[in-house]
Amino acid sequence: MTKRRKLLILTFVFFSVTAVIAWFIYPAFKMYRLYTRLGTEGLTAEARILRKETRTSPSFLGIFDSRIKKHLMQVEFEDLGGNFNNAVLDVSKTFYDRHKGGDLVRVLYLRDDPGQCRPVAFVESTRNISKVVVIGGLAVWIFVAVLPAIVGVFLISRTERANEIKLDIEEMRCPECGLPMEEGYIPLTSGINWRYKDEPIGLLAAFSGLPGTVWWNPFKRPKLPGFRCAKCKVILFKYGK
Repeated sequence: MTKRRKLLILTFVFFSVTAVIAWFIYPAFKMYRLYTRLGTEGLTAEARILRKETRTSPSFLGIFDSRIKKHLMQVEFEDLGGNFNNAVLDVSKTFYDRHKGGDLVRVLYLRDDPGQCRPVAFVESTRNISKVVVIGGLAVWIFVAVLPAIVGVFLISRTERANEIKLDIEEMRCPECGLPMEEGYIPLTSGINWRYKDEPIGLLAAFSGLPGTVWWNPFKRPKLPGFRCAKCKVILFKYGK
């Protein structure tokens, strides 16, 4: 695989992961901006509850076919200009059960967009929750996308500079039958461990083994050059760096 192709694959993975994380973060970011504006620029009003209702909708991605129950209140309030505005508030079950139709609740609304109206009791807590979600999402993005991308670029650049194991032998004959052996290489997925004749096997690890046989770089698997005798099932290979 060429360096260009490896970089293209790495770029595709990076932007795919970034898009998925952004899809999760963006609603929380919008909520954070709205509730920040309500907290700093919002105007207070007394809103009268006109109607209460509950609605059910599928949960996120329809996981386990579960459903979410929303508690909604339709309210009416008068802004500073003397205009009456209607809004629908999505509130908690506790807040929903505590109030009945005709009750007055304190809300915050934006002067330039009175439809953006939320109960005063939820503004600060919701802003903090959405802030935590955004920061957590950015942290996940850094650890899941940015750092792996940096490491990937580093490993790809090292791949281009890595020294191949070379076998400077024109012809090799099989030590059993004496016939010429065919040249090739062994692709590795983990290290090849060596033990002396009377040494116990012990505990083998995927990232331990003979020099040049350990697969540290996911963009460059080790290739051990060698010779094979298909008749005798004998392989001779060279390892090292």
